[in-house]
Amino acid sequence: MSKLVKRGKRYYYRNGYLYFSLKTENHNRAKEIKHHLDNKYELERFGIFAPSNKNLYEAVNEWIRFTARDRSDAWWITNLPKVERFKKYIGDVPVMSISTNQINNFIGMRKYDGKAPATIHGDFKPVRQFFDWCISNSYIERNPVKTAIFPRLRTIRKRMPIDNDILQEIFAEADEKDRIFWMVCYYTGLDSAEAGTLEKGYIKNNVIYKTRNKTQVPVPIPLHPKLIKLKDKIFNIIKLKHERDSSNKRFKKLCDNRGFYGVIKCLRHSFVSHLFNSGLSISDIKVVAGHTSEKMTVHYTKAQIDTIRNVLNKLE
Repeated sequence: MSKLVKRGKRYYYRNGYLYFSLKTENHNRAKEIKHHLDNKYELERFGIFAPSNKNLYEAVNEWIRFTARDRSDAWWITNLPKVERFKKYIGDVPVMSISTNQINNFIGMRKYDGKAPATIHGDFKPVRQFFDWCISNSYIERNPVKTAIFPRLRTIRKRMPIDNDILQEIFAEADEKDRIFWMVCYYTGLDSAEAGTLEKGYIKNNVIYKTRNKTQVPVPIPLHPKLIKLKDKIFNIIKLKHERDSSNKRFKKLCDNRGFYGVIKCLRHSFVSHLFNSGLSISDIKVVAGHTSEKMTVHYTKAQIDTIRNVLNKLE
């Protein structure tokens, strides 16, 4: 039967012939350590030994093999680089040796690089899942990410579709470059990076054949008549990211002037929602939007609850 012994200010662990300092003066912390030690020695009594020499790179490869089939290709495209970035920073050290202090240092580095709080939180989602998997395999006893200090998240505003009449007003008020860029975003449903770097080679018989960067899903998008008229001006309209960011600020300002929150991403929401309002089926919208599942398409059409309510109210 184990017990805690206090000598001077520090607590010691005693269990049979085992007797050593827990190197803490905090009683609650000492109780927590004692609980973990009791579990560890109880498992060892039955011949179950938790390995403590598993290195990070080897453990990550095991985790990837174990979870590969549980995640979509799109998930891996988005999250594997985050895990690789974490591996590169920490190095190939024993998983057991990775501390919360190292996690905090990595968070500090991402903050220094100018990353937004939401980006930093997103960076650690797969890393947190990896450490939970390590706990389930007894490679470690606690998840160091859970006690790390993350930056406070800003209030995230919902990106909602914008009424077509208001969009036409905004387009008319913008200068030519912004107007063409925003029209490409709206009438194709492409993300700003894809719309800003659209190339001639993607278009055949007035149809855009583009593999979406995020999901790697090929999408056919018929060119809208308004884009056909601007056919020679819609290519590589805004290639550089900082120029697209500036364009986004101008779009936000025009939306603010009209009393609502809007960003260029809302143009994609508007594209999907207006197609839905016009009677296009979810399965057809999924194809043209380049979604990997209809669940994501439904997510984009949630804003149509008022339309659905109006139809339901007409039922007798």
